[in-house]
Amino acid sequence: MQLPDRPAPIPPETPRTGEETVERLIFASVVAQRQGIYATMETIRDAALRHNPSVGIHSTLIYQSGWFIHWAEGPRVAVRALADRLATDRRHRAPLVVHYSLGPRNLTSPWSMALGSSSEGAAEMGRRVMHLRACMAEGLQFRPTSVIRRLTMPMRLPQALRLPDPEKFHRVGLVAATGASAYDLVGWLSNYFKAERYSLRVAGERGLDTASDYVDFLRQELPCRVLAVSRVDLRHGMRRAFLPEWRFIALLFSGSINKDAELVDLIDFSLRGLPSAPQLMAFAPDEAALERVASHAAAKGLRFAVAEPWRERDHAALWARIDRELGEAGVPDSSGWYESRPDPTAP
Repeated sequence: MQLPDRPAPIPPETPRTGEETVERLIFASVVAQRQGIYATMETIRDAALRHNPSVGIHSTLIYQSGWFIHWAEGPRVAVRALADRLATDRRHRAPLVVHYSLGPRNLTSPWSMALGSSSEGAAEMGRRVMHLRACMAEGLQFRPTSVIRRLTMPMRLPQALRLPDPEKFHRVGLVAATGASAYDLVGWLSNYFKAERYSLRVAGERGLDTASDYVDFLRQELPCRVLAVSRVDLRHGMRRAFLPEWRFIALLFSGSINKDAELVDLIDFSLRGLPSAPQLMAFAPDEAALERVASHAAAKGLRFAVAEPWRERDHAALWARIDRELGEAGVPDSSGWYESRPDPTAP
């Protein structure tokens, strides 16, 4: 797996003052043995955790449809050494670089991994990989988060794919202080819009295994993605990398003083140090609970764009309120892409 001599700089992502600049590599490869894949990924995790922290590497490994997607960020020497080592790993074959750039870190922890539940075949994933390769050859680079999303969580709505920018869609996150109400809303939206529900199993450095569910549908002729994530998910480095691109996070509080405070603390942790953050919505059983979480959030410098009572299982009312806020927010931003000058040494 040969890397270009010079990674492509992406000017709009120039690091802020004092922020580290790293090399960012994403490559895709065909898995050699699909049986026992999660155990294989755990073995890779153990090796990465012994190695990554000492050399400054942060990385994510994703399995989907017979492919590995490996995303690594760190110092130049460490990233190139990692690429050389992985090129000879017999657990995969034919590694193909789909992103290589210079910029600020996106990944905030030494390791995270995910297992996609897509029913598509390896050939369909391969087509997306080769499309990104062709873009690179033409000097077109997408953000690391956009590359990962295009490969593992692509917007599949036919109407969205006909738009000039299929990555220009609303993104709304849901997190509940207790229970499964966030996942229940995704299920309700799936039924209401007659849209497929997808799932992604995620894990961190040690344990922290969880799953996120999402559904895509059209909202007034523009695509919308609603994702339910667990409280644990907010600690994952990979999840935190995507939060700046979310438009809103709806926090579903329970009325339990301790559980609600824990959720506020987790949100504060997950947003800390990010270049930008989603707007926060707070929904709770009553005004007293809303006042408590608003006070706790204010002490941490957080504020809620929306704070309203919500009766659990009233999915229609909850979505109506989120939908109204999306309408007021206007057209969603694009995930963005940037052109870089073609490098004759690019793979």
